[in-house]
Amino acid sequence: MNNVSTKTSYLIGLVFLLSGILYFFASNWQGMERSEKILLSVGLMLLFYLTSFIVSKSISRHVFLSHWTFLSGATSFGISIALLGQVYNSHADSYMLFIIWLIPVFLFSLITGYQPFYVMSLILLNLSIWFYLNPSSHTIYRTEGEMALLFLGFAILNLLVFLVTQKHWVASKLLEYLSFLAAQGFLFTATFLEFFPGFKILSFLLYLGFLAAGFVYFKKKEEKVLLVFTCLIGAAFLFAEFIDFSFTYMPELFYLLGFAITVALLAGSVFFVRWISKYESPDNKFIPFIKKIVTVTITIVASLIGMSSTLGVVFLATGLLENGIYMFGMVYIIIALFVKERIYTVKYTLLVIGFMISGGTAIVSGEWWHVLILAAVSLYVYLTVSSTIIRVFMYILLNLLLLTEFVKVTDAVEEALIIFAVLNIICYLFTKNILLKRSSYIVALALAFSLSFVDSSHQIFYYLYNAAFIVIALAALYRANQKDDHFERWGSGIFLTLYIGYKYYDMLWSLIHKSVTFTIIGILFLTIATYLDRASDKGQERKLSFVSRKASLLIGVVLLQMAFLSVQVFKSESILKNGKEITVSLVPVDPRSMLQGDYVILRYSFSTIPELSENGEYSQEIPDGDVVSVLLRENGNGIYQYGGNFAHDGKWMDPYEKQEGDVIIDGRYDAYNSVTYGIENFFIPEGKGSEYEGRKFAELKVGSNGDAILTRLIR
Repeated sequence: MNNVSTKTSYLIGLVFLLSGILYFFASNWQGMERSEKILLSVGLMLLFYLTSFIVSKSISRHVFLSHWTFLSGATSFGISIALLGQVYNSHADSYMLFIIWLIPVFLFSLITGYQPFYVMSLILLNLSIWFYLNPSSHTIYRTEGEMALLFLGFAILNLLVFLVTQKHWVASKLLEYLSFLAAQGFLFTATFLEFFPGFKILSFLLYLGFLAAGFVYFKKKEEKVLLVFTCLIGAAFLFAEFIDFSFTYMPELFYLLGFAITVALLAGSVFFVRWISKYESPDNKFIPFIKKIVTVTITIVASLIGMSSTLGVVFLATGLLENGIYMFGMVYIIIALFVKERIYTVKYTLLVIGFMISGGTAIVSGEWWHVLILAAVSLYVYLTVSSTIIRVFMYILLNLLLLTEFVKVTDAVEEALIIFAVLNIICYLFTKNILLKRSSYIVALALAFSLSFVDSSHQIFYYLYNAAFIVIALAALYRANQKDDHFERWGSGIFLTLYIGYKYYDMLWSLIHKSVTFTIIGILFLTIATYLDRASDKGQERKLSFVSRKASLLIGVVLLQMAFLSVQVFKSESILKNGKEITVSLVPVDPRSMLQGDYVILRYSFSTIPELSENGEYSQEIPDGDVVSVLLRENGNGIYQYGGNFAHDGKWMDPYEKQEGDVIIDGRYDAYNSVTYGIENFFIPEGKGSEYEGRKFAELKVGSNGDAILTRLIR
């Protein structure tokens, strides 16, 4: 075993260990007290940091291990913040959680220059933006103009990060690609908002120009990946705009317009290929790439528009007759087979339209003759065309068709997934054809991944399927690293990431059990890594970790993290100890938080302030997000409710005279007549939502400063 296997084992161990920690705290296990959970989470964070410092001094040949454990400590800090929100029932997935997490991570990136910290900072920044725009526990009302400005502002923020990478002030391709995609996502969305009359048309032209300028710029710099991203985003944008424009301005001519655009795109692609082919030469290897990516983009756009228009015409002509739709698709395929290969844009567009229509119909209908005919044609196209993308598409479609027919005949979903996964694994292991090897590799992983979510009639099989996926994906990752195969490394890494992330929401397997399983896997692989490390501990170069070089600055940031956690705990515990206990009425709902587990979303009788409604008595405008102090008074049944008065900027709506038992609670104005108080979430043990159904009251502790903590729900 070489150093690659050692690094892979350490990485897998840390990833599964961190996942196990996250799953454990998210499960809200009731076997530990609040203080024990907090101490455990902070202790784990400090343990990662301490391990990083120890490794940097004692195992200097493995700089990566010191860096990864320090990164794990920074990740654990985020878990600790989320845990505080859980144990004190504060905002679920609050954007402030990610901002607070972002600050020390960004400081770490500035201090160390370590690329993963920059990438983590960008991810946390955009998560903060996402939850600012889309709070999980309440609704914020914004006009389309406000949303457009926010999207443009966040796009500029990401473009600034992209510019930093383009200027090589920070050398990170992953940061470059992620910031570019995030910026494009915000700009893409903003073009569909009506900021002012004519904004959609203006933004369409400006964004199209922006994409064209990006294409020219990346072509000049020979940035292949960014060119691909730009073309794919352009394809998605043009298709989305076609749908939006057609249904908004000329729905009756939608299908005819679609056919006209498809023909125009194909004609344009033919002229483009002829024009750019004049500049091809042995010395300029970038021109063939440009030709390929542009023609692929045109094929995607033309295929989507052509398919939409064809389906519309077929529906109008035949209704929902599956045979009619299927035959229309076959007509496209037959025409494509007679088109010469040199006019490949036209040929491949017709093939894609035909196979998408007929393939979709065959899979949905399950008619055996639909499936068999199309499977035979797919195999023929796979063997005769030269396009790599079309051949991969044919391979995936062939698997889907045969899998569909197998399930229809046998009514055995699990067995079908197992058989086809095994067949693809065999194909991957024994074929010499690189295209077939990679196609079967992705299909095998996808089928094994799908199998891990099957609700088997026997629970033991469900666990066996999950174990099989983990073994297959990890074996594939080891093999890819041994061969230094980037495609297979990324493939297995993406599927493992999807598995760990999506398993969080899989209700068939409890979080606490997943936590134990992942923790055991993590410890096992760290043990394996340590063994491999000792076996190869000879002749390796000693390097100096940033943990050693920047120790004092890093310790300073860690102390800031500890200070923040301590202050938050102290403030919350003070409210619990000294705050006034009151009972209020509520209405709950039940989702799952991204980091904190299951929780109930609550609204209170005082979440709505009548005087702040459009026709209410209060005439002054309150900016969204401003603090509002709301008066609560006890009714005759011992329940606190809205006392008919509130204050903004220290000024009461009506003159206020304090009465015995009055409670003042602070919240934030959320537009219209809604106020949120930071107590809209009550975290519950996993799977116990039914036990909290019908609870109509909640107990709060309200501090003298207006802050509140939700302590329990009662019937």
